[in-house]
Amino acid sequence: MITISKVGPVWVATAPFEMKDVLKNAGMYWHPGPLACTKSGCKACRNGILKSWWTESIDKAAELVRYADDACRAELEIFGVKCEASLQASTCLSADIEVPTKLPLFPFQRAGVKFIEDHGGRALVADPMGVGKSAQAIGFLVRNPAALPALVVAPASVKVQWTREVSKFSGLSVSILSGTSSQRSFEKLGLKLFPGCPTDVVVANYDLLRRNLQLLEQHGFRTLVLDEASAIKEPKSQRSKAAIRLSRLIPNVILLSGTPLLNRPKELWNLTQAVDPDVFPNFFHFAKRFCDAKQVQISRSGDMAWDFGGASNLGELNTLLRKRVMVRREKEEVLTELPEKTRVIFPIALDKEPKDQAKRLAKLAKKKAELDTWREKLGTLSTADRKIYLTKHAERAAEMAGMTGVLISEIQDIQKAVAFAKMPGAIERLLEMLSEGSKILVFVHHHEVNDEVVKQLSSAGIKCVRVDGRDGPAERQKAVDAIQEGDAQVAVLGIMAAGMGLNLTAAQDVVIYELPWSPNSVDQAEARSWRHGQQGRVTTYFFVAAGTIEESIARMLDAKR
Repeated sequence: MITISKVGPVWVATAPFEMKDVLKNAGMYWHPGPLACTKSGCKACRNGILKSWWTESIDKAAELVRYADDACRAELEIFGVKCEASLQASTCLSADIEVPTKLPLFPFQRAGVKFIEDHGGRALVADPMGVGKSAQAIGFLVRNPAALPALVVAPASVKVQWTREVSKFSGLSVSILSGTSSQRSFEKLGLKLFPGCPTDVVVANYDLLRRNLQLLEQHGFRTLVLDEASAIKEPKSQRSKAAIRLSRLIPNVILLSGTPLLNRPKELWNLTQAVDPDVFPNFFHFAKRFCDAKQVQISRSGDMAWDFGGASNLGELNTLLRKRVMVRREKEEVLTELPEKTRVIFPIALDKEPKDQAKRLAKLAKKKAELDTWREKLGTLSTADRKIYLTKHAERAAEMAGMTGVLISEIQDIQKAVAFAKMPGAIERLLEMLSEGSKILVFVHHHEVNDEVVKQLSSAGIKCVRVDGRDGPAERQKAVDAIQEGDAQVAVLGIMAAGMGLNLTAAQDVVIYELPWSPNSVDQAEARSWRHGQQGRVTTYFFVAAGTIEESIARMLDAKR
C-alpha cells in the first residue's frame, strides 16, 4: 500500500516494489538514501529522506491525495480545490467585482484583476498582445491601495506609454526612473522623475534595474509589475538576477507577457521563479518533464551536454500553469469587447548593437545641435538683417544648408542597420503570429529590408507578396489579390509606395517594421486594413529595436499624437 507523508518541505512516498510505476508516473523520484546518493546538494538528503520516493512539488503529491496520511491529507485536499478553482478562473471572461478605474474595464479584464487578487497578488497575466494586460495590472492597484507604491518595469520604448496608461485608467501619481541622458526629454513631456518625486507608481526600464537595485530595494515598493516579462527569461542575465531579487522582497508580483511562451518551456522557468518559485522548485526536474531534456554530443571526442531547448508534455504544462499562476484568454474569446483598432509596441532585444551606432548617433546629435543653433539665430533676425547676416557668413550658410541632407542620409543608414539587426527577433515573432492563423501586413522603408523579410519568411515556408516603389500597377494589383482572395499570408509593403490607395482588409494584423518619422504615415499604413469592409478588429504592432534610434523615433511618434 502507498503512503504519502510530508517531511519538512518534501513529500515522501513509501510503497511496495510492484507499485513503483504509480509513483513514477505521478512524477515522483526515487532516492537511494544518504549513503548511496551521489548528488551534491540533494534536498532529499538534506531533509533526512531514506530509501523512498519523493518530490518537492505539491502538485505531484496532490495527484496521490488518496494515499496521503492523516497529517497531510487536509493540506493536499485544500490545495486541490484551489487548483481546480484557479483552472476555471484562468479562462474566465467576466467577474462580478467593482474596479473603480477612470475608464471602465472590459468584463474579461475585471476577471483578470480578480484572478490576481485570488492568487495573493502574484500572477502571470498571459493574454495575447493587444488585449489590455496593463489595464488589468492598474486595476489591481486601484482596487488595492495597500499594494502601493508600485514599481513597473518595462522596455524603455514603452515607459512613456505606461505613464499615460496609469493616468488614463487611474488617479494614481506616476514618475519615471531614467538614465541621465534621457531625463531632459522626459521633463519636456511634463513627466516627474524618480526618486525626486515620490509617487504611487514608478516606471523603470529593465536596463536600469541592476545599477539602481539598492535604491529600488530600499524604497518599500509593495507591488512589482514586469511588463514584457520574457525580458527576464535568461536566469544568468544581470537584469533577470535583479528582477528575481526584487520579486523576493516585494509582496505582490504581476508578470505581463503576450508572447506564446508554451512553445519554449525553458523560457518559462525564470518567470515562474519571479511569481511563485514553488510551482517548479527544481529546474532539472522541470526541464526533464517539459523541455524534452536530453544529452547531446558536443564534440568529436564524445563530450556530452544537456540540451533543454525542446518541448514536451505541453498540455500538462498549460494546465499546471493555469492551476497555479497563469490567466490567459484567447483573442477570439474577447474580440467583441476590444476596440476596433489597437496599437501595441513590441520591443525586440538585439543580440548585438549595430556597429558604431552609438558613435554615429553622438556625431549626429552634435551636428543637429549646430544646425538648430544656426536656425535659432536666423529666427531672431528681421528679413533685412537676415540677408545681411547670410552675406557676411556665406561660407557658414552653405555648410548649414548642406548639413540637412547629410543628417538625413546618416540617419537613414543607421535605421537600415538597425532594421537588419532586429531581423532575427522580428522574423521569430512574425512566425509566432502566423502560427495563430493571421494574415499580416508588414510595412518597411528600405527596398533591401523588404527583400530580406520576404526572403526569410519564404525560406520558412510562408507565402509572401511584396509591394514597393519598384512595382507597377499590374504587379501591385496581383499582390493585393493574393492577400485579399488568395493564399498569401504576408504582404511586405513599402510604407511610402503602399501606404495609400490599397485595400487589404483580409489582414487584421499590421506590423510597422521600420518606424516612419510621421504619425500620418502610420495612420495611412493602418488604413490599408482598418477601412470599410474590415470585419474584425485591427491590431498594429510597432517592432522597436531596444536601445537604438528606434526608441527615440517611437517616443517622438507618441509625443506628436
